[in-house]
Amino acid sequence: MAQTVIPFSFETYLQKKLASGDPVTLNKIVLANIPDLDLTQPIPRDTGLPTHDQIVHEQIIDQVGKINTNALAYSIVMDTTMGDFTFNAMYLIDKDDRNSIGMIVWKLPETKTATNEQSGTTGNSLVKSMLMEYDGAATAAAITVTAATWQIDYSARLIGIDDDVRLQALDVYGHDAFIDDGFVVTKATNTDQYFVNAGIGYIGGLRAVLAQNQTLTISTKPTSIWVSVSRQGTVLGAWSNAIELKVSATVLTDNVVDGVDYYVAKIVDITADGSVIDLRNKTQLDTLLIDFKKGQFQLWDPLRAYEIGEKTSVKQGEVYVDFWCNKSNVNHKPINQDPTDTWRLYPFEKGTNQGATYKIWFNNDVEIEGTYSLTSYKAVLGGNIAALYDGSTSILLPIPLTTVTTCHVSQSDSGNVGVETTTCVASNNYLSIRAGGIANKSTGSDSYIAKGTWLIKGHK
Repeated sequence: MAQTVIPFSFETYLQKKLASGDPVTLNKIVLANIPDLDLTQPIPRDTGLPTHDQIVHEQIIDQVGKINTNALAYSIVMDTTMGDFTFNAMYLIDKDDRNSIGMIVWKLPETKTATNEQSGTTGNSLVKSMLMEYDGAATAAAITVTAATWQIDYSARLIGIDDDVRLQALDVYGHDAFIDDGFVVTKATNTDQYFVNAGIGYIGGLRAVLAQNQTLTISTKPTSIWVSVSRQGTVLGAWSNAIELKVSATVLTDNVVDGVDYYVAKIVDITADGSVIDLRNKTQLDTLLIDFKKGQFQLWDPLRAYEIGEKTSVKQGEVYVDFWCNKSNVNHKPINQDPTDTWRLYPFEKGTNQGATYKIWFNNDVEIEGTYSLTSYKAVLGGNIAALYDGSTSILLPIPLTTVTTCHVSQSDSGNVGVETTTCVASNNYLSIRAGGIANKSTGSDSYIAKGTWLIKGHK
């Protein structure tokens, strides 16, 4: 129950304003806590402001608006920084004339608290309005703006702020990204239990915090594990991001249920044999750091796992040798000719074998080169007019190739014939070279030695 009244003091104040042609400027609300206030009794019209010790808060009007020509609404907004106090009386006054009380309200006690981080107290926000009605109120106060144009839907405004923050995170992290080992899934040995690691991710722009490790029992495979995040709360309570882990072989997508937006991301696939395939996206920062590390030769760190494409240096004797990582999640020390093919020499491994030199690049490209020497024999054609020389050889490649991209051969010894040709054909294991020429006359030696170099490029 509450009581309201327009006191006699306002009539005097209004007459003075009308006589001077000045507008009515009621612009402050005074809150008081009056002991033993009897709400069953009407407020005497000669009531003035309470004593100083009973006044708990004074605030300039935040907004005033016209309800109609004879009614005005005056409002103040008290945020969580204001308090603590309790009030049961409200007074609308002109801040420049404390005897100009335009309206008084007696009400049930109401408490305003402020946020106190030390004590863990969360403050409340209050919007208090006083609706004052008298003949010609809008004209007297020179108010033309209606209350509907400024009364704020705070829930809509706060939801808008939340969504603006969500969209900013979406710009940074994309639809879904996970920090470090947050939401990593591992399988227990010889059971159907799967463990989801605690951590942080961003899904649909919402910050998903899994505070504790979670255990899921999954007997039906193949399937997938998904994370669904939604922002939920009440008008009067705090809002938070709710997380739900879901197991589904069916594709899940972002959806809306009962007006709540749910944002979904797949974190793993579980194969028929129970193996886990990690599908978590890294954050852009993590991706940039990985790309940066791939371009840097850093000293080998035995305490960290390396990703494919990263480079590192290891001291061997008095020199540093560079390696390129060929697999992910690697934490064993690089060695030359690694039997697991985890580390490769950068930019290439080189050596000599069977008289040929080779380079094996870190990406398994191969370059082999060597020399050849073969006998080209004469076959007489056309009597004494011309003689044809022809010879061939086959060379075993020191490095077997899966593909050959380049095969080139050149002849450095002319053999004293007029026109000479040299060709080569390379397979996975062998190089075939053919050399010969045409002499203008059939006279001459029966053979000559063709010499030269060869080069093969391919992939191991």
